[in-house]
Amino acid sequence: MAPEPEPEPEPEEEPRQPEQPRARSLKEADDQFRSRRSSLALPSVPDLPHASWFRQFRVVLWKNTIQLSRRPFSLFLLFFSSILSVLLAWASGKDPDYEMYPLPPLTDCNTVPQDFLSNSTRLREIYGDSYSSDMPTTLNESWRRGLPTSVMACGPLLSSICVFLIVHGEMTSRMLGVLRSLGLRDSAYWSAWFVPFASAAFVNSLLGAAVASGLPVHVFRVTYYGGIFASLFFLQIALIPASFFLAALCGSSREGAPWLILVMLLCPFVPYMCVTIGSPWTYASSNVVVESPIGMYWAYQNTTQYRYDTFDPTTGESIYSECQRPVLSESYGTKSKTREDQRDPPIAKDDYFVGCYQTSSYFSMAYDNPKGVGPLVPLFMIPYWHFSALWGNILGYTAIPGHAFDASRSSLSTEELAIAALPVPPDPSRGNGTTLYPQGSTLNVGKDFEQVTYYDPRAGYSYRGDNCPAYPFDADPSDTRGSDRFCSSMYDCEYGAEPSPTKNTPSVNASIGYLALLSAIYALLASYWAQVFPCGNGAGQRWYFFLTRSYWSGSSSSDPEEESGGTGGVDDNGRRSSVAAGGGVVVKDVRKRFGSFEAVRGVSLQMGRGEVTALLGHNGAGKTTLSNILTCELRPTSGDIYVFGKSVQNDQYAVRSMVGVCRQDDYLWDDMSAREHLEIFGGLRGIDPEVLPGVVQRWLESVDLAEVQLGYSSSFSGGMKRRLSVALATIGDRPLIVLDEPTTGMDPVSRRFVWRHIDEIKDDRVVLLTTHAMEEADLLADAVAIMRKGDLAASGSPLQLKADHGSALQFNLLVDKTHVREIERTINDRFEGGGRVMPGMVTVVAGEAGNITVNIQKIRQEGASEAKGEGGEGSEGEGSEGVSVADLTDFVAWLDDPDSGVAEYGFSNSSLEEVFLKVTKGDKKDDEDDDNDDDELDVDVCCPCCCKGCISCCLKGCCGKGCCRPKPRIKEIADEEGGGTGTDNEGSDGDVVAGSKAAVNASISTATFTPNLTVMSQNRALLIFTFKRHWTGKSSIANYVMFSILVVVAVIIGLATDPRYDLYGLFVIPVAFLSFMMMSIVGPIYTDRAEGLFYISRTQGMLARSYVLATSLYSFLVQFAYAFLLLTLYYASPMFREPYICPGQTGSNYDYNYCQQYWGEPAQYTNTSNPINFFNGEHPVHAVPMAGSYGMVFGTIALFALSMPGAVLSSSYVPGKVLALVVLTFVMLLASIAPLWFYSSYGTTEQQTLECAELLSMPLPDPQDPYSCSTPCCDQSFNLTNLGTEFLDCVGADVSSSNGRALCIPSVVSIMSQFGGFQTLSLTTQAKLKFWSSNQTYLETEVIPSIERGGGSCKGNICKFPLANELYGQNMGFWVLGCFLTVILGIALAYFFAFPTGMVLRFKTTVSHFFENLRCRRRSKTNNKKGDDDGASPAEPELGEVAEERRAVGELVRPLLSKPGPDALEAGHAEQDGAIVVDHGGIPRDDVSPVLMYKLRKVYPSLGGRPPKEALKSLSLHVPRGQVLGLLGKNGAGKTTALKILSAAHESSGGLALVAGYDVSCERISVFERLGNCAQFDVIWKHQSIQLHLEFFARLKGMPNDRVQEAAHSIATAVGLGAPEVYARHAGQLSGGMRRRLSIAISLIGAPSVLLLDEPSTGLDPSTRNSIWALVNSFATPERAIIITTHMMIEADTLCQRIAIVSQGELKVVATQQHLKNEYGSGYLLQLNLVRSSAAAQESAMSFVKRRLHKDAVLGIKQAKTLHIQLPRDLDLQRVFSVLYSPEATTEGCINQFLLSQSSLEDVFIALGD
Repeated sequence: MAPEPEPEPEPEEEPRQPEQPRARSLKEADDQFRSRRSSLALPSVPDLPHASWFRQFRVVLWKNTIQLSRRPFSLFLLFFSSILSVLLAWASGKDPDYEMYPLPPLTDCNTVPQDFLSNSTRLREIYGDSYSSDMPTTLNESWRRGLPTSVMACGPLLSSICVFLIVHGEMTSRMLGVLRSLGLRDSAYWSAWFVPFASAAFVNSLLGAAVASGLPVHVFRVTYYGGIFASLFFLQIALIPASFFLAALCGSSREGAPWLILVMLLCPFVPYMCVTIGSPWTYASSNVVVESPIGMYWAYQNTTQYRYDTFDPTTGESIYSECQRPVLSESYGTKSKTREDQRDPPIAKDDYFVGCYQTSSYFSMAYDNPKGVGPLVPLFMIPYWHFSALWGNILGYTAIPGHAFDASRSSLSTEELAIAALPVPPDPSRGNGTTLYPQGSTLNVGKDFEQVTYYDPRAGYSYRGDNCPAYPFDADPSDTRGSDRFCSSMYDCEYGAEPSPTKNTPSVNASIGYLALLSAIYALLASYWAQVFPCGNGAGQRWYFFLTRSYWSGSSSSDPEEESGGTGGVDDNGRRSSVAAGGGVVVKDVRKRFGSFEAVRGVSLQMGRGEVTALLGHNGAGKTTLSNILTCELRPTSGDIYVFGKSVQNDQYAVRSMVGVCRQDDYLWDDMSAREHLEIFGGLRGIDPEVLPGVVQRWLESVDLAEVQLGYSSSFSGGMKRRLSVALATIGDRPLIVLDEPTTGMDPVSRRFVWRHIDEIKDDRVVLLTTHAMEEADLLADAVAIMRKGDLAASGSPLQLKADHGSALQFNLLVDKTHVREIERTINDRFEGGGRVMPGMVTVVAGEAGNITVNIQKIRQEGASEAKGEGGEGSEGEGSEGVSVADLTDFVAWLDDPDSGVAEYGFSNSSLEEVFLKVTKGDKKDDEDDDNDDDELDVDVCCPCCCKGCISCCLKGCCGKGCCRPKPRIKEIADEEGGGTGTDNEGSDGDVVAGSKAAVNASISTATFTPNLTVMSQNRALLIFTFKRHWTGKSSIANYVMFSILVVVAVIIGLATDPRYDLYGLFVIPVAFLSFMMMSIVGPIYTDRAEGLFYISRTQGMLARSYVLATSLYSFLVQFAYAFLLLTLYYASPMFREPYICPGQTGSNYDYNYCQQYWGEPAQYTNTSNPINFFNGEHPVHAVPMAGSYGMVFGTIALFALSMPGAVLSSSYVPGKVLALVVLTFVMLLASIAPLWFYSSYGTTEQQTLECAELLSMPLPDPQDPYSCSTPCCDQSFNLTNLGTEFLDCVGADVSSSNGRALCIPSVVSIMSQFGGFQTLSLTTQAKLKFWSSNQTYLETEVIPSIERGGGSCKGNICKFPLANELYGQNMGFWVLGCFLTVILGIALAYFFAFPTGMVLRFKTTVSHFFENLRCRRRSKTNNKKGDDDGASPAEPELGEVAEERRAVGELVRPLLSKPGPDALEAGHAEQDGAIVVDHGGIPRDDVSPVLMYKLRKVYPSLGGRPPKEALKSLSLHVPRGQVLGLLGKNGAGKTTALKILSAAHESSGGLALVAGYDVSCERISVFERLGNCAQFDVIWKHQSIQLHLEFFARLKGMPNDRVQEAAHSIATAVGLGAPEVYARHAGQLSGGMRRRLSIAISLIGAPSVLLLDEPSTGLDPSTRNSIWALVNSFATPERAIIITTHMMIEADTLCQRIAIVSQGELKVVATQQHLKNEYGSGYLLQLNLVRSSAAAQESAMSFVKRRLHKDAVLGIKQAKTLHIQLPRDLDLQRVFSVLYSPEATTEGCINQFLLSQSSLEDVFIALGD
């Protein structure tokens, strides 16, 4: 008798449990297991280690500090950007030369004395003829408009952009959601980012202030250090949270980030633009002393002026006397009066003001806005506004000599500072008794009033009334008006607009306080927005979450029993279920909708503690959606999930603190090591810091990452990343572990590490496992739930599901695919021939790839009928229906016979894969064919409570009564949409069954298509795809909205322009708006390059010429359309329309308002404007500038479009992505503003003025004094006999004086596109001259004919301006030259960086090898210094198969080499001296193997202080035509590196790689034409449909246009993506498996001669995987070579003819599968699944096998309830079946099920792969 197995220890409260009778069958064993499972006593809410808020803060702060330290460019900007900004402020706000232009003397009012201003002779002596503009009135006049202040804010701006990019990057990578899933509080997260950024801002501001203090700028020199530092520091303190908020606002959207960055770049210039162009607060004001418009700081004023009295002929001087120009009250100054009203009644003392005052700064006007605070709110939220207001106070106070700004002045308001800067306190006596305002008041002055025309009957004419008081010169002294001596000829007197005087302008300290307040406001907004709208970083909170008690206390009163009505937690015995009591997870009727689609449909499920629950389903069945709801990543539409009593609806923080998640995709920080990841996760989960290092080390060893623990995760292979993700999910004793496909992409060895790790940590935890590996679910799971289209299709233990839905025995055979049908017939004959077995008892399913499945429904055992007992349904005749053990033994003997044609086989009594395929089967006909199988879920089932997985019975309270489970009426297998991150949650595939015979046959036409890569076809494909991608669909809405706004703004500004004034500055707007289009074109290029899409397009055969031409054409067409729309509408603005000449007025009808220009109207000129009186002329002639024709604007449109291709191509190769785009945007803005700065500064020197005069050919009486005559120059030099082109040039230069500087700027500047746009638009506005005269006949008969005789071109009274038209042509010419040069540069950069070929590649390879040799020699010297005692292990002996492969490759390569010779190569000199030199011209392309790798090496450079990694070590391997090679190896073995070298994604460090006979290192275009590549990770355009993807690549391959749609849909159908609703779906909405299918479909288009498939079936469910195998098999044609890397040995066995195993970069073995199994395999492998996972059960099973099967049985792997046992080859198979089918297998051996197979490829891999 076998010893009794030890019972599993039970809880104390269930003492009778161990005495339960031992099960006598598999069914009884499962029932016993389920009974024990439901009676486990579990605690309600686990006592978890909790990280305090401060601990969370410290851990995240440590993480953030490490990340910042590894980003040198960001660190540079964060620490030194203020230095750059103060230097720029110095450059843009340099002090004038006070020695050349000294500051004039100032009065007690800080104004220039009137006697000084009245002496024009003296002024010219000091300041020259331009004294009105060159005479400084304050020391900070260059800062008044605010440009230097805005430029000074650019340093903090750059820092804030870095903050935005870093935080936004963490949100787009979903790492914020990962941290939240660890229980991290948002406040701790934002605080941990704020502290390092604020610290950097502190240092940044210290350095910036130190540099500013040393610059030769007046305002910096007289401002105390603390003031400069505080302004920079608090600006950055406000910008940091503002950047947080923008990052939260942008969320995970990558498309919105560039636009937000553009807004950020514009924000520093908002105050400057407000000050420059005005706003609703700007009053029509005027400076009555000198021209000093409203600016950043106040302007001192005095009402005292000089009045001209008389002229003294003896001295030649004018005699002046003082008079007053008063400031009126608003009530008096806004009314127009008749002359009588002006005298009677006289103006009162409280209606006007005389004396000293200040006109307010722009900020004072804004803060004292009479419209209230509403308009101020948007500006108040901009930190740069307060920064400018702060500096406005400093600038105003220090503008007066002798004043330094110190800390004592920081608390004074603007008005107080203005008074403090006066040389003496305000003298009230200056007001002459006026009481309107105190002396020294800061006033908002205005001139707006209603103008009325009055008729004076005594004079007989009309005059315009105004608001000025009367000015009696002969009044008696008692008259107040006379005593004030009002000035004569006063019109439009200024008044003090309310509120005046201003009072509310903040001080410097107040502005700093506002910045601090903004910091707090934006921090709260960022935290709130990120929680309510997490954008993939967890489930969103309700908008009122901060008002709930649970948010602050971290708990709530929700209870599963209360929510379920008090009955949902009761089991069969009337006791409350331990799961419902809070000891596990309860899923209650959970539903999730995405729009109209329901992804999860009322799922109810229970998961107990200490168990692993496997959640299975097709790609898109809803598994990931359900797991995301469980982990609080999504909020359910209805229903709830209770995790140990906590609700995911109401207690997200509490649930997150209990959950450890391994998501479907790896969410890791690229620049952090594996150890650092675990330390962060462990710290946030509350592990004691003292034991944390030891825990981390154990976890690293558990998942086999100890040796690479210091490597960055970005350097890890896919499998290594998955292992790290599993370790991160399980560290920290979380009671609920959710593992979403944890072993996807892992090799068998690594997979076992993970399995063992899961088995070690599952005790006392709830583990939810989603997987597509049925073996994994079978091995690990205690319970299995299968989902189908959002429903729970079946659930139960693996044993029960197999009993209900599986067959008695299943054989898996691998045969030659050419003999599939023959062997299928043989098997059917063996079982059904002679009527030995009833039809239907044995089913044979043959796959096209050579895999055959034989299902035996029943095994007939002797005495089985008697053992079953008599009577009862279903017992009659059962013994005659099954297959006897003897027949089964004969069948196995036939399988072992070499003549059977079976290469390999394995068998088991059932498998979860069989169950899965049957449960998820959608063909109704198949269901109807099997009427005898009651377990098929074909009919409504009435079941006892909780049986057959009907868990909803318990939840609905029907226990003891039975419940009805309706059959699932599903017609087809369907996947559902996922979010962009691999979730499966937003759509229904419809019919996505892939790989049917019809589908495969439909794809053959595509498979046999020969690519025809032509420039024209590819150009068409790229243009169609790019236009659809950017300008169709939802993703294009942002483009339409943004550019429509730009067009509307430009047109509105154009319509509001008065063409009579300086227009040149306005052209910055259309030019900048047109330049923005470049960023919308370049942005996707950088995205494609960063995400690998550009690389995929190259590997699909995209030609360099096609790319360059298509990019150029697209850029030209898009820019042309945009420029055509914008500038055509802009051409309708007043500045381009013909000016209107107002008719003259006389007599009583005279109206001063008759020639007013209104909004949108062309320029209005009076008939007396711009007179030109010729010598001997009879009548005055007048002229005004006029815009040229639309053709000139169209030329600007054409050249803007022509400049775009070169600009796009030449700016597409800056390293990086987001930061590169930021730099490009900033440069583009500077380039757009540069012409305005150049225009403003040009002509300010005497030399430039003389050059301009010479250029304009102006006849100057004094050549040394260009200003000795102005308007009279043309009058004095021409008459009717010499009018012509010179006269037109002179007149044009004269009347275009407002824009005339454009005539002087050198045309060569237009070589730059922005300058070209500025210049041509400006010259267009003055390309013509319009003449008129009071005597029109004289003009038409005398003047115009004389001009035409002199060479002028006129039409009517409009003549061309010759110089403007000539300069327009010159600028256009230089602009064309610039376009040509940028195109040449762009093409050169494209061929060098994107499409390197020939010489370029050889040069890069040579340089790479040179530096690699240097590194190798350095390492060699270092190693030599260590001596020979390091104990290096000797190299393993090379296997014979590897030596044979190396010899074969050498023979193939030898004829292809030119030098060095073969002997040198064999001696190894080639590798020492340089790269292998190939005679490319002598390669027989058609004869050489399609894939050839010879001594291929790849060394990755050192990173982070770690040594370089040698990924490939002299790999030699070839793949002949017609062969499918399986390239196997552990994660990190080098197989993906080899494929990347073959696909030209990576450069090799040495050796030779040929693809289809072409050298990958220098003949890449030819390689890409013949290569199909399915990369390891899916590379797709998320916002484009499946159809657009496939049609694009079909066109790219050169497929005829009439076949594109059919072929694309054909290949989509073949991979299961052909259903209409799926075919039109965006790729970003596909589940992970569906994205994999799309990648495979892309690689198969065009029938490449070499096909590289890097883990093609990763993440696919079993049915889809089988169909993909059939599809790949259909492409395995005799003319094609295929390399497949995979971690599924059955996949390699099924698809490949030869296997190569790589380990640590070296080839370990290469041979056929059978050879490997024969040489390196061992007998049989017996896999046992036990009743219990206990040491006693494992010992009982092993003892049973040794006693009953074979004494030499060896236990290989012991994991949970699964044992892998090696059995020798002399095993008696008949005995095996007899023993394993006996009842003793369960009672004595504790065996639930078994699987017996020959030595498999996995055994070989484990033996050789490590």
